Amino acid sequence: MALQFPQLQTRIAKKVVSGLNDRMNGKIEIDRIAIVFFNKVMAYGISVTGTQGDTLASVNKLSVSVSPADFLRGKILINRIFIEDGCFNLVKENKEGYTNINRIFNTSPKPDSLKKPFRIPDMEIGAVILRDMAFALVNQPADTVPRAPGCINFKNLGLSDINARINRVEIIDNSITCRIRDLSCIDRSGYELKSLSGHFTLNGSESRLDNMHLTDNWSEINAEYLSLAYSSGKDLKDFIHKVTMAADFRNSTLDFRSIGVFAESLRDNTLRIGLDGQVSGTVSALKAYDLKVHTDTGSDISLSAEITGLPDIKDTYFNFSVKHITTTTQEVSGIISQFSRKPNSIAKIVPGTEVSLTGLAYGNLSTLYSLGTITSDIGSVTYEVDMKSDPDSTVRRISSDVELANLDVGKILDKEAFGDIDLKARIHAQIPEKGSGKMIDARLEHARINSITIKGYEYKDIAITGEMRNGSADIRLLSHDPAFPVMFQSIVDLRQDKTLDRIKLYLDVPYSDLLSMNLVKEGTLASAGITAKADLQFTDRSILGSVLLDNISYANDNGQYNIDSIYIHSFLSENEHTVTLRSPIMQAGYTSTDSPSRLAARLAQAVNCPPLERLLPPDTAGKATKNGFYDFHLQTFDMSQICDIIMPGLYIADGTSIDFSLDESNLLDFNFTSSSIAFGNRKGSSYSLDNVRLNAGNTGSDVKGSLTVDRIKSGNMTVDSAMISLDEDGKDMLLKLSYNNADTTWLDMSAR
Repeated sequence: MALQFPQLQTRIAKKVVSGLNDRMNGKIEIDRIAIVFFNKVMAYGISVTGTQGDTLASVNKLSVSVSPADFLRGKILINRIFIEDGCFNLVKENKEGYTNINRIFNTSPKPDSLKKPFRIPDMEIGAVILRDMAFALVNQPADTVPRAPGCINFKNLGLSDINARINRVEIIDNSITCRIRDLSCIDRSGYELKSLSGHFTLNGSESRLDNMHLTDNWSEINAEYLSLAYSSGKDLKDFIHKVTMAADFRNSTLDFRSIGVFAESLRDNTLRIGLDGQVSGTVSALKAYDLKVHTDTGSDISLSAEITGLPDIKDTYFNFSVKHITTTTQEVSGIISQFSRKPNSIAKIVPGTEVSLTGLAYGNLSTLYSLGTITSDIGSVTYEVDMKSDPDSTVRRISSDVELANLDVGKILDKEAFGDIDLKARIHAQIPEKGSGKMIDARLEHARINSITIKGYEYKDIAITGEMRNGSADIRLLSHDPAFPVMFQSIVDLRQDKTLDRIKLYLDVPYSDLLSMNLVKEGTLASAGITAKADLQFTDRSILGSVLLDNISYANDNGQYNIDSIYIHSFLSENEHTVTLRSPIMQAGYTSTDSPSRLAARLAQAVNCPPLERLLPPDTAGKATKNGFYDFHLQTFDMSQICDIIMPGLYIADGTSIDFSLDESNLLDFNFTSSSIAFGNRKGSSYSLDNVRLNAGNTGSDVKGSLTVDRIKSGNMTVDSAMISLDEDGKDMLLKLSYNNADTTWLDMSAR
């Protein structure tokens, strides 16, 4: 009877503990113990500490209820285990597996060869309740990989607020089964497992959780099962290759921040997806069956996948079978930004348009094959891509077939002038490794444009081929469209730094129906033709070479117009850049020893004066650069045909000329002269100007200009000797206007 008194029970327990302490490098302490005969034991203030003052374990309250009758029959039946306000701290003190447990209890870790199979006696536990528990795992700093804030470090775990309710625990033949009603904890990283429940099984070949329900700070995962299969416990040391995972997700919501606590690169990724489907295999050989993924904003994915070779991403092989992907460019843009952490402009492509994809893809980072079809309400794209890389080469080879059907190019480019396109193309490319210094080689085997709509006209039967090799691109186009038959070829050469070096082109348009193409909207006839040849070389200062425009023709309701050749030639001679234009309608010449890109700034310098300085742009000509000169001359011949094409009724007299010069000292001289200019409007009114002279410059250090016209006629009105002049006058500009009208009306006016 005396054994039923708690004081005596505590004294006996402490006596037993004292005997244990003599054989330890530490001590076990118990504040008090109470045994309720014959089915319950309660202990309070239990602690296990080392001689260094470190705590291995402590429990404020431990309560165990048992069934004595079952014990007498040789069966272990524990009704309830309750543990409250406790902690367990496991410290690995060296790489050989020596821990604080070995140190405190004076034991040494045994090598694997001497370890006996661990066996738990058969038993049943009705309930296990943990309340306000904590667990810490500490590794040596040299054996620990630093983790970013907010990420779990499995080598330095710190779990607190561990609360659990576990029922129907059975241990039979070293196999454990139980029902986890609720399990929650908080890691020192801030990650909180709010609730975990399910039916748990653990044996020598599998760990399994059926009817799993998990919630954390961001996600809610439901699975019919989640399992880890292995041959023995040793397989856990090679988890990636020897532990087979399996899960069947149902109505789950996965926030990538939940993955981010394990994968540092995803810790700020706020993407949320819905998840349904089966996943199985090892990390190195993973399979997914009928996996369905959807996002909160409407994207939907259904696929099966097989991935082998992880974690070595370079040797990873994948095989995706995409039943369908439905999304928008805004959604794709957001998802890519979440992973790249950089903004992109994908959302600007056909915004608001839903796109669906079906197809397959298999291969690895160096060898990939994919085919599929992308459909939407703006058309469809069917593609086939074969990408290969040679093991001993830094070049990646790509071959691709593309078919566009009723694809609205205008919506993609956001240009109303463009409409649908039907196209089939095949392209081959060799892409060198970035930084290799090599250029892309490519060959457009064919691109057949069956139809493309531009400005409301449907062009048909257009073929394009091309090739780019060693920085030289050869592009050819042949159109059999009835309104626009064209032959075109261009050769473009690039320098090693990918800047433009040379262009050679040939264009032949024997006939084009401008009315059908909606380029001209008035009249009953509008057609044009031209042949063009060009050979141009690009330097840092100028464009050199020649352009020949030949067989120029135009026809409309007013007649047929034919213009002979126009020839433009650009060359360098003794540091002078010269451009000449020769044609039956005009001739022109340009000579300069300065860069064309500096002309605008040089002109601004030339006319800079106090009255105009606020109107001129900032000086960008560069004072450190030596000035050269500019000289330009143009003179017209018979312009009648060109004038009729530009504006019926327009007339520019033969001999009309423009002369412009700007010397090294920034002296400017501009002159325009024409004996007659006439034009009319659609209402039938006509206007004419006789002996027009326009002069401007800065000679004499002052900026000045004048326009004089001997006679201006507009209907029945005549103005003689009209003059407008503008002269610099200190801080002001002086404007003068004068004219007379048949000696009866005159005006002489000036203003500042």
